[in-house]
Amino acid sequence: MKKFITSIIVSALLLELFGCYSMRQVAIDELNSEEEKPEIEAITKEGHIYHFEEGNYYFSVDSIAGKGLMKTNKILMDQHKEFKYQSVKPFEGKIALIDIQTIETNKFNIPLSIFAAAATITILYFALKDFKPLGDFKPLGGGRL
Repeated sequence: MKKFITSIIVSALLLELFGCYSMRQVAIDELNSEEEKPEIEAITKEGHIYHFEEGNYYFSVDSIAGKGLMKTNKILMDQHKEFKYQSVKPFEGKIALIDIQTIETNKFNIPLSIFAAAATITILYFALKDFKPLGDFKPLGGGRL
């Protein structure tokens, strides 16, 4: 039974890690040409990450404007330790395009999805090929009812 539960958990983890969607870089022209405005993350040269939900942003000639969240990685120094944490706060405004290093969005990833499905099926097959939920069950009385 432990083998069965472990195989289900590992399979679920594989699908979560290598799921159908993954973040990938996109060009601003590609985002402008789409009718729908997908969820995006704009990463600046300073390392700030601006997260905009679907449709909560627009592009102008020299900037991206909208309402979302700004994530900043911070380091706090103590006497003998260094603490890293991420600050998240609401953002509404513009970001100059020259300050943006990359823009990423979730896109369907066919090769990764095929790999995840094949790996999951393979793990389940090998984990469950000898699985007998009832053990060596033999009915009483020689098998007659």
